[in-house]
Amino acid sequence: EATITELTATDTFSGTITILGVAVNVDMNTRMSDDDENPNFSAMFNFSNLNVGEKVELEISGDATNGYRAVKLERDYDTDNNGLNNVEIEVPASLINLETKTVLGISFVASAEVSLTVLDNLTADTEVELEGTINGDVLTITSIEIDD
Repeated sequence: EATITELTATDTFSGTITILGVAVNVDMNTRMSDDDENPNFSAMFNFSNLNVGEKVELEISGDATNGYRAVKLERDYDTDNNGLNNVEIEVPASLINLETKTVLGISFVASAEVSLTVLDNLTADTEVELEGTINGDVLTITSIEIDD
């Protein structure tokens, strides 16, 4: 869950969004939905309804070499008023590089109350949820959850 910083439409239903500096392709196979708490809720939600500055929740596949594709995209109406710099990233452990301290190519640091050692020795397909704040190009992780 993070804020869209750039949109490039191919047509009404497809294009590329940039979120946290990562370009993600959206196509006809992407499951898209609008947040039902949105006062401007659209049951017929598609790529053309997205705007720069909106928060979205993405489930992605792919990698940095071959590119990322949105499997699922949901517009998130920020009822908690968490602000545009709060993010949640759920990825397989294989996309977290502890040596370079990057996730999806985004640099990260851990806040004082978070230990990165929980990420040691995870299998590549273990799902990891990172929460934190983005400031410029750096994600400060404030919470780590491992899906069992």
